[in-house]
Amino acid sequence: MEAVSIGRTILLKMAESPFLSRQATQRAFVKRATRRFMPGEAPEDALHAAQMLKAEGRGTVFTKLGENIVVPADAEAVRDHYLWFFDQLAMSGLDGHVSVKPTQLGLDLSYDRCLEHMMVLAARSESIGKTFWIDMEGFVYVDPTLKLYRALKAKHPQVGLAMQAYLYRTQADIDALMDLHPIIRLVKGAYAEPSSVAYPVKADTNRNYFDLSDRMLQAAAAGRCMPIFGTHDIPLLDRLVARAKAHGTPDRGYEIHMLYGIRDADQRRLRSEGRTVKTLISYGNAWYKWYMRRLAERPANVGFVGKWMVGEGTRGVAIRGHGPRIAPNARRSHSSTPVAQLPAGRLTRSFAVCGSRNSKRSCIHCLAGRPSCSAGAYLRLSSAARAASAKGG
Repeated sequence: MEAVSIGRTILLKMAESPFLSRQATQRAFVKRATRRFMPGEAPEDALHAAQMLKAEGRGTVFTKLGENIVVPADAEAVRDHYLWFFDQLAMSGLDGHVSVKPTQLGLDLSYDRCLEHMMVLAARSESIGKTFWIDMEGFVYVDPTLKLYRALKAKHPQVGLAMQAYLYRTQADIDALMDLHPIIRLVKGAYAEPSSVAYPVKADTNRNYFDLSDRMLQAAAAGRCMPIFGTHDIPLLDRLVARAKAHGTPDRGYEIHMLYGIRDADQRRLRSEGRTVKTLISYGNAWYKWYMRRLAERPANVGFVGKWMVGEGTRGVAIRGHGPRIAPNARRSHSSTPVAQLPAGRLTRSFAVCGSRNSKRSCIHCLAGRPSCSAGAYLRLSSAARAASAKGG
């Protein structure tokens, strides 16, 4: 197994650990690090972030984090929350939509009850002109989720379904849905699945993603499907945009969905080039499993997780690919400087979140920060480092 797959497997296994979940959610700096991928835990945080994206012409898809609910009253509470959230969307004027996990609405308890909850939500979504999205979870949920989708789509045309390119069966599943004129968000897949049901090597998943997407673009050109590309793989997306043009699929005949805080510059570029781009914004306090799956998209992040497991998270760890590493010997100060202006090797170890109302310090993982910094993150400099920066050093 290639090293990337090993790192991904480790992180996905960690995602299922109740012990690690308790450890992570009790560590303030880990909670702050989640701000790399979510604007905050409150739904108001998500709505506020969506308003900022609206100004750039981007739509949004919202998800309240949580899964595998085993108490009926909890599933009802999730349903009621989303009904409230639809009310907020209706008043906001946002191009915002909702995506739910079936197990968050009690699929583990009762298929019929879960379907009832989803019917209520799909009807409310339709009444305000939104697309209601169903997330795909682990392999064992594929068949009941497809059954849910067929039942919902029969009554509410604007229902979309996420499907996973790393599963061998996905091509057959998409073909079987074509009679419904489906709305399909294709993702690569974020669960730890055995090689008996899923491609174990990333390159194979990438090839299958392109092939599935190409077939859906052809179907879209004929008016049979609405493909949504849910990936942060920019070279792959650029190839698919070219294929859409080759097939005669109009720009409005497909969409690109990416997560909040990832490839933001590319999201803006794609939107400026005429693509329809929506940003997926998550919120809520049940973020551990979701966050670990995000880290698993870059398996080198296993080192970051190892640090917080042994309580060394504040000693100069940066999430790989998402910000500069902090020098372990840097001194503290009381000023903030954009990352773009920081001289190499002169960063501090401060981890206070830049969105905090009570601190001028900031975190390299936080995107709530200030617009003058293209990375969306700040670090404090020592006086010597500030002097060096002023001299261009």
